[in-house]
Amino acid sequence: MRRSDMLSPLEGLDKGGRAVIIVDGMSSHKRCAAEGCDRFIPDSRRFDAIYCSDRCQWRTQARRNRARKQEAKG
Repeated sequence: MRRSDMLSPLEGLDKGGRAVIIVDGMSSHKRCAAEGCDRFIPDSRRFDAIYCSDRCQWRTQARRNRARKQEAKG
């Protein structure tokens, strides 16, 4: 889904403040913190999750570890 296909948060709420549109079961308020990943965090993940999937989390951790090793060498 492209960003242009998505609704703004205000368009997805009714007069009572309840969500009326759910797009692919994804949360519309948090995006994945992984570099290069612009996906939303699914509601099925923990409420405090910062990554959309385990794969994004592992990829970010591997990048940090490689950067730390490079810094220690050089």
